Amino acid sequence: LSPAGIAQAEAIATRVADLAPDLILTSPLRRAAETADIIAATCGTQAVPNDLLLEINFGKLEGMTLEEASGMYPGITDSWQALAGDFSFPGGENFLHFNHRAHQMAEMVRERPENDILLVAHGGILRGVLCHLLAVEADGPLRFRLGYAALTTVIVYDDAGAVLTGFNMG
Repeated sequence: LSPAGIAQAEAIATRVADLAPDLILTSPLRRAAETADIIAATCGTQAVPNDLLLEINFGKLEGMTLEEASGMYPGITDSWQALAGDFSFPGGENFLHFNHRAHQMAEMVRERPENDILLVAHGGILRGVLCHLLAVEADGPLRFRLGYAALTTVIVYDDAGAVLTGFNMG
């Protein structure tokens, strides 16, 4: 994390500590894991890595801007932005697999015995989990823009319903 990222993590940690999460799950990727560790230390607990929270594997497009990806792979951004189920990033993950992981994480959240679960991860996977929890259409992830180190809260009910109670707070 950059110094700005550390400051953001420390600021959100104070807010999250008031919520007293029973469990903190994190992507094992470095920025998310470091953020989760800062939050966990403030909450007096530990963050548990979970591979379901990995961001989509962009393959050969990792680190490229949309313009660079379009130049190297003409038409790829149209398929990407359409969230076509059979779309795969060159050398990376396809949306069907990614969507399945998001669904698995949403179901894990529903089934965990802990009442208050914090997920610390990346925008794409968090948007996917949010869509599954809220029963939003498959193109839903493009409808949400999550800020860095921002808190979004959802109440998940036993009947499989869920309600968005806070969005991009931070």
